[in-house]
Amino acid sequence: MFGLAVASTMTLFVIPALYQDKDKIVHNIKRSIIAGIVFMGMPLGLIAGIYVIALMFSIGVITSNIGVVFGGLFVVYIIAYIVYIIRSHTTQEPNIIEKAIGLQVVQDDGTPLSRNLAIKRFGYKWGSLLVPTILGSLINPMVGVLLLFVMLLINFIHIWLNDDNKAWYDTWTGTKTINL
Repeated sequence: MFGLAVASTMTLFVIPALYQDKDKIVHNIKRSIIAGIVFMGMPLGLIAGIYVIALMFSIGVITSNIGVVFGGLFVVYIIAYIVYIIRSHTTQEPNIIEKAIGLQVVQDDGTPLSRNLAIKRFGYKWGSLLVPTILGSLINPMVGVLLLFVMLLINFIHIWLNDDNKAWYDTWTGTKTINL
């Protein structure tokens, strides 16, 4: 009886609600989940390469102090990547991440972002994710991961509940995402 009750409820209420919000769900997944995966995927590939070199260094395959060099290169890469993302929001052309997910960030009037607005948006977006994660990691690494998950969930729910598909940092900065 329990199975019939659950199946009937899902058939009558949940499935039609999902079909009604299908476009919103797809937009939210592309914006919240896939964009984060693509953004973090590029640096994580570099981290994996550095880890392999550090592992080779620790087992004696590489005998010089190459870990410091690759750590410095990683920091330079992250800074260059952030500059690229901010600069790409100020042009009419979508950047790598925007092309991959099919969305582009623009001002509310549809024009490209100014440099200051792109910096402000980047700071709000990634500061809200990284600051709680780093502070939680000081307590315990699992607390940091949990806080990151909570912040991503809050962002996902905020986009879902707004009719214009805006995250809270979009509302504060006067930006929006449009389909390519």
